[in-house]
Amino acid sequence: MKHANISLFVPHQGCPHQCSFCNQKTISGSVKELTPQEVRETLLKAVCDGVDPKNTEIAFFGGSFTAINREYMISLLEEAKPFIENENFCGIRISTRPDAIDDEILSILKEYKVTSIELGAQSTDPQVLLLNHRGHTRDDIIKASRLIKEKGFSLGLQMMTGLLGDTPEKSLKTAEDIISLKEKLGLADCDKNGKVDIKDAICVLRRVVGASNCASAGQVNYREPATEPPTAPPTEAPTQPPTKVEENIVTFTNSLNWGGTIYCYYWSDSNKSMTSWPGKAMTSVGNGVYSIELPKDAQYIIFTNGRGSQTGDLTLQGMNKIFNNGKWSNYQ
Repeated sequence: MKHANISLFVPHQGCPHQCSFCNQKTISGSVKELTPQEVRETLLKAVCDGVDPKNTEIAFFGGSFTAINREYMISLLEEAKPFIENENFCGIRISTRPDAIDDEILSILKEYKVTSIELGAQSTDPQVLLLNHRGHTRDDIIKASRLIKEKGFSLGLQMMTGLLGDTPEKSLKTAEDIISLKEKLGLADCDKNGKVDIKDAICVLRRVVGASNCASAGQVNYREPATEPPTAPPTEAPTQPPTKVEENIVTFTNSLNWGGTIYCYYWSDSNKSMTSWPGKAMTSVGNGVYSIELPKDAQYIIFTNGRGSQTGDLTLQGMNKIFNNGKWSNYQ
């Protein structure tokens, strides 16, 4: 029989941030707080309906379970624990954030019979994490994954493609990172060929975007690394005096009347962030128009109010331009 979950939703509970892609109250269809009584009633009904105890888990989804109020979290687990002790279900599964895992919380989860932890990694690219307001780092993902496995839990790593600032290359790198991490934790080798390599990463990525099996990973262009010819020792270039960084004046019309401060987040063509999110505050010049001076090597920008309203990734169109109603034009 296939694995099944009895899903219990704690929509957006414990989430310290509003990720750009997420509205758990809409996704889960629930807007009220889950109560311990509802947990008990839902599980009793599932038992009466005849679920397979060997293949069914109790699952707390929809928020960052280990970041919710501690007493509330324990009150929910207290209702679920007896169903595991009575062998009505095979375990308890929870989903949470990488930065909401530590030794203390894992000890509590172990005490209350939690068996599986889904970790919302989504991406390992620092810029993608930043642009989508994830609020955690790549290092948080690695640290939490190691702690979870050391404590004997089953670990799932969630990955999302197509996020703001994502590219096919970045998605593939995230898949590679997850495979690499799983290898270090003794969990890898998707295609069962005795080694973990780029093809395993492609397999993971294909599964994420909907391919049916590992064989379809062959549809991705894969090249063995080329052997580079030997190169002559580098010669030391003459020291050049520092050059002054030229400034590029960029202007934005707040035509949708976003509230609050207007910011400009920008980065270079090497995908190197040049400021922290949400960027530098722009200067109001009147009539809903805002201006800022950027370094000349800035290539891409996002206008935002830092509170959920923002443009997509925009490519700068040269010096002294204005972005108005979705279009660039010369600014006089």
